Amino acid sequence: MIAWEAFNYQGVEYDLTHLHPCRLQYIQSAKSGQPERTYTVEVCYSLHCFSKTLSTAADPHLNYSDARETRTFDLERYKLSKQLPQIIQDLSSKRCMHTGKGNFFVVEVVTSSGAKEDYEVYFDVQNSSAKGVIARLFVQSAGNYLLWLDCRDMKRDDQQLKRFFVEKAGVGLIPGILFGEQGSGFMRMNIAAPRSLIRQALEQIAQADQARK
Repeated sequence: MIAWEAFNYQGVEYDLTHLHPCRLQYIQSAKSGQPERTYTVEVCYSLHCFSKTLSTAADPHLNYSDARETRTFDLERYKLSKQLPQIIQDLSSKRCMHTGKGNFFVVEVVTSSGAKEDYEVYFDVQNSSAKGVIARLFVQSAGNYLLWLDCRDMKRDDQQLKRFFVEKAGVGLIPGILFGEQGSGFMRMNIAAPRSLIRQALEQIAQADQARK
Protein backbone atom coordinates (compact mmCIF):
# COMPACT_ATOMS: atom_id res chain seq x y z
CA MET A 1 0.00 0.00 0.00
CA ILE A 2 1.24 3.43 -0.95
CA ALA A 3 1.33 6.57 1.16
CA TRP A 4 1.30 9.13 -1.66
CA GLU A 5 3.97 11.82 -1.55
CA ALA A 6 2.90 15.45 -1.83
CA PHE A 7 2.99 16.84 -5.37
CA ASN A 8 4.78 20.11 -6.08
CA TYR A 9 4.04 22.25 -9.11
CA GLN A 10 4.97 25.87 -9.78
CA GLY A 11 5.81 26.48 -6.15
CA VAL A 12 2.56 25.01 -4.81
CA GLU A 13 2.46 21.84 -2.71
CA TYR A 14 -0.57 19.56 -3.08
CA ASP A 15 -0.90 17.45 0.03
CA LEU A 16 -2.09 13.86 -0.50
CA THR A 17 -2.27 12.59 3.07
CA HIS A 18 -6.06 12.35 2.78
CA LEU A 19 -5.46 9.47 0.35
CA HIS A 20 -3.07 7.55 2.55
CA PRO A 21 -4.04 3.95 3.47
CA CYS A 22 -6.25 3.75 6.52
CA ARG A 23 -8.58 1.46 8.45
CA LEU A 24 -12.26 2.21 8.82
CA GLN A 25 -14.96 0.60 10.88
CA TYR A 26 -18.42 -0.16 9.55
CA ILE A 27 -21.24 -1.00 11.95
CA GLN A 28 -23.98 -3.47 11.10
CA SER A 29 -27.03 -2.67 13.19
CA ALA A 30 -28.67 -5.34 15.34
CA LYS A 31 -31.38 -7.14 13.39
CA SER A 32 -33.66 -10.16 13.80
CA GLY A 33 -32.20 -11.04 17.16
CA GLN A 34 -28.61 -10.72 15.92
CA PRO A 35 -26.37 -8.33 17.88
CA GLU A 36 -24.72 -5.28 16.42
CA ARG A 37 -21.46 -6.07 14.64
CA THR A 38 -18.44 -3.95 13.84
CA TYR A 39 -16.23 -4.71 10.83
CA THR A 40 -12.78 -3.27 10.22
CA VAL A 41 -11.86 -2.59 6.58
CA GLU A 42 -8.51 -1.56 5.18
CA VAL A 43 -8.81 1.22 2.58
CA CYS A 44 -6.27 2.34 0.00
CA TYR A 45 -6.48 4.70 -2.96
CA SER A 46 -5.17 4.50 -6.51
CA LEU A 47 -3.07 7.02 -8.42
CA HIS A 48 -6.12 7.40 -10.69
CA CYS A 49 -7.99 9.26 -7.96
CA PHE A 50 -5.98 12.43 -8.57
CA SER A 51 -4.51 12.01 -12.05
CA LYS A 52 -5.55 11.39 -15.66
CA THR A 53 -4.12 9.52 -18.65
CA LEU A 54 -0.65 10.77 -19.51
CA SER A 55 -0.83 13.52 -22.14
CA THR A 56 2.15 14.39 -24.31
CA ALA A 57 0.67 17.87 -24.68
CA ALA A 58 0.74 18.49 -20.92
CA ASP A 59 3.61 20.05 -19.03
CA PRO A 60 5.96 17.15 -18.13
CA HIS A 61 6.33 18.70 -14.69
CA LEU A 62 2.77 17.51 -14.09
CA ASN A 63 3.86 13.88 -14.38
CA TYR A 64 3.21 11.72 -11.31
CA SER A 65 4.37 8.11 -11.11
CA ASP A 66 3.99 5.00 -9.03
CA ALA A 67 5.73 1.66 -9.54
CA ARG A 68 3.45 0.74 -12.45
CA GLU A 69 2.73 3.85 -14.50
CA THR A 70 3.12 7.57 -15.05
CA ARG A 71 0.07 9.82 -15.35
CA THR A 72 -0.71 13.54 -15.49
CA PHE A 73 -1.60 15.19 -12.18
CA ASP A 74 -5.12 16.63 -12.52
CA LEU A 75 -6.01 19.59 -10.31
CA GLU A 76 -9.78 19.12 -10.66
CA ARG A 77 -9.60 15.45 -9.68
CA TYR A 78 -7.30 16.38 -6.83
CA LYS A 79 -9.85 18.88 -5.50
CA LEU A 80 -12.67 16.34 -5.76
CA SER A 81 -10.54 13.68 -4.08
CA LYS A 82 -10.75 15.68 -0.85
CA GLN A 83 -14.27 14.29 -0.51
CA LEU A 84 -13.25 10.65 -1.00
CA PRO A 85 -12.51 9.73 2.64
CA GLN A 86 -16.00 10.80 3.75
CA ILE A 87 -17.66 9.10 0.75
CA ILE A 88 -15.91 5.83 1.58
CA GLN A 89 -16.70 6.20 5.29
CA ASP A 90 -20.41 6.52 4.41
CA LEU A 91 -20.54 3.65 1.90
CA SER A 92 -22.72 1.47 4.11
CA SER A 93 -25.55 4.00 3.80
CA LYS A 94 -25.23 4.50 0.04
CA ARG A 95 -26.54 2.68 -3.01
CA CYS A 96 -23.58 0.92 -4.64
CA MET A 97 -23.91 -0.62 -8.10
CA HIS A 98 -22.01 -3.50 -9.66
CA THR A 99 -20.29 -2.74 -12.96
CA GLY A 100 -20.51 -6.33 -14.21
CA LYS A 101 -16.71 -6.44 -14.37
CA GLY A 102 -15.93 -7.45 -10.80
CA ASN A 103 -15.95 -4.03 -9.18
CA PHE A 104 -18.51 -1.55 -7.88
CA PHE A 105 -19.27 2.12 -8.18
CA VAL A 106 -21.17 4.77 -6.30
CA VAL A 107 -22.26 8.13 -7.72
CA GLU A 108 -22.00 11.23 -5.58
CA VAL A 109 -23.41 14.63 -6.48
CA VAL A 110 -20.88 17.21 -5.35
CA THR A 111 -20.70 20.96 -5.50
CA SER A 112 -17.73 22.58 -7.20
CA SER A 113 -17.73 26.38 -7.60
CA GLY A 114 -21.46 26.41 -6.94
CA ALA A 115 -22.30 23.86 -9.65
CA LYS A 116 -23.56 20.34 -9.14
CA GLU A 117 -21.82 17.51 -10.93
CA ASP A 118 -21.50 13.75 -10.70
CA TYR A 119 -18.49 12.22 -9.02
CA GLU A 120 -18.14 8.52 -9.74
CA VAL A 121 -16.08 6.36 -7.41
CA TYR A 122 -15.00 2.89 -8.58
CA PHE A 123 -13.70 0.34 -6.09
CA ASP A 124 -13.30 -3.36 -5.46
CA VAL A 125 -13.39 -5.36 -2.25
CA GLN A 126 -11.25 -8.40 -1.44
CA ASN A 127 -10.67 -10.58 1.59
CA SER A 128 -7.86 -9.43 3.86
CA SER A 129 -5.27 -11.59 5.56
CA ALA A 130 -4.44 -8.86 8.09
CA LYS A 131 -5.35 -9.67 11.68
CA GLY A 132 -8.63 -8.10 12.75
CA VAL A 133 -9.39 -6.85 9.23
CA ILE A 134 -12.25 -8.46 7.33
CA ALA A 135 -11.63 -6.92 3.90
CA ARG A 136 -9.47 -4.65 1.78
CA LEU A 137 -11.27 -1.92 -0.16
CA PHE A 138 -9.29 -0.50 -3.07
CA VAL A 139 -10.53 2.74 -4.64
CA GLN A 140 -9.49 2.25 -8.25
CA SER A 141 -10.57 5.53 -9.75
CA ALA A 142 -12.74 8.58 -9.12
CA GLY A 143 -13.89 11.30 -11.47
CA ASN A 144 -16.59 12.51 -13.81
CA TYR A 145 -16.89 10.10 -16.74
CA LEU A 146 -20.57 10.08 -17.69
CA LEU A 147 -22.47 12.59 -19.78
CA TRP A 148 -26.20 13.12 -19.24
CA LEU A 149 -28.25 13.18 -22.47
CA ASP A 150 -31.69 14.80 -22.12
CA CYS A 151 -34.02 12.66 -24.26
CA ARG A 152 -37.36 13.84 -22.90
CA ASP A 153 -38.33 15.54 -26.17
CA MET A 154 -38.27 12.14 -27.88
CA LYS A 155 -41.51 11.29 -26.03
CA ARG A 156 -40.48 7.70 -25.24
CA ASP A 157 -40.43 5.76 -22.00
CA ASP A 158 -37.15 4.51 -20.55
CA GLN A 159 -37.32 1.05 -22.12
CA GLN A 160 -38.12 2.53 -25.53
CA LEU A 161 -35.19 4.92 -25.21
CA LYS A 162 -32.83 2.08 -24.39
CA ARG A 163 -34.01 0.07 -27.43
CA PHE A 164 -33.72 3.11 -29.71
CA PHE A 165 -30.09 3.73 -28.83
CA VAL A 166 -29.12 0.07 -29.07
CA GLU A 167 -31.18 -0.99 -32.12
CA LYS A 168 -31.28 2.21 -34.18
CA ALA A 169 -28.12 4.07 -33.21
CA GLY A 170 -25.99 1.05 -32.34
CA VAL A 171 -24.79 2.70 -29.15
CA GLY A 172 -25.03 1.19 -25.68
CA LEU A 173 -25.98 3.87 -23.16
CA ILE A 174 -26.99 3.69 -19.51
CA PRO A 175 -30.65 4.52 -18.75
CA GLY A 176 -30.81 7.45 -16.35
CA ILE A 177 -33.69 5.79 -14.51
CA LEU A 178 -31.14 3.43 -12.94
CA PHE A 179 -29.94 6.37 -10.86
CA GLY A 180 -33.39 7.22 -9.53
CA GLU A 181 -36.74 8.54 -10.71
CA GLN A 182 -35.20 11.93 -11.46
CA GLY A 183 -33.17 10.20 -14.20
CA SER A 184 -36.24 9.15 -16.18
CA GLY A 185 -36.06 10.44 -19.76
CA PHE A 186 -32.28 10.73 -19.66
CA MET A 187 -29.51 8.46 -20.94
CA ARG A 188 -25.94 8.43 -19.75
CA MET A 189 -22.93 8.13 -22.02
CA ASN A 190 -19.50 7.01 -20.81
CA ILE A 191 -16.94 9.46 -22.19
CA ALA A 192 -13.89 7.70 -20.74
CA ALA A 193 -12.93 6.70 -24.28
CA PRO A 194 -10.83 7.96 -27.21
CA ARG A 195 -12.21 11.15 -28.76
CA SER A 196 -12.61 9.43 -32.14
CA LEU A 197 -14.88 6.79 -30.59
CA ILE A 198 -17.00 9.41 -28.81
CA ARG A 199 -17.34 11.39 -32.06
CA GLN A 200 -18.43 8.26 -33.93
CA ALA A 201 -21.06 7.45 -31.29
CA LEU A 202 -22.46 10.98 -31.39
CA GLU A 203 -22.65 10.88 -35.19
CA GLN A 204 -24.55 7.57 -35.05
CA ILE A 205 -26.98 9.03 -32.52
CA ALA A 206 -27.52 12.13 -34.68
CA GLN A 207 -28.16 10.00 -37.79
CA ALA A 208 -30.62 7.72 -35.97
CA ASP A 209 -32.43 10.71 -34.53
CA GLN A 210 -32.72 12.33 -37.96
CA ALA A 211 -34.04 9.10 -39.47
CA ARG A 212 -36.87 8.87 -36.94
CA LYS A 213 -38.22 12.34 -37.81
